[in-house]
Amino acid sequence: MTTSVPEIDLSDPQVHRDPATAYGRARERSPLARLRTPGMGPMWAVLRYHDAKAMLGDPRFEFNPGSRGSGPPRGTRRRPDLGPDPGPDRGR
Repeated sequence: MTTSVPEIDLSDPQVHRDPATAYGRARERSPLARLRTPGMGPMWAVLRYHDAKAMLGDPRFEFNPGSRGSGPPRGTRRRPDLGPDPGPDRGR
């Protein structure tokens, strides 16, 4: 049985108005979702708590300066709704 991975378009106004519904529908279908947004490559979201916890504890998924997507594209600004930039010590 093949299950397609749901996609969430982060530029969709409906997703902005009600992200819980968009992510909830995707979570019902799959533990992963492919995220799309203009100007960036595809991203993946782990949608379920136990799957996310397992992934975060797996050393194969380390985040380091060589990781792809280790920061916003050059010339872009941090979204103000994300709060202040935590600086270089954010990984601690």
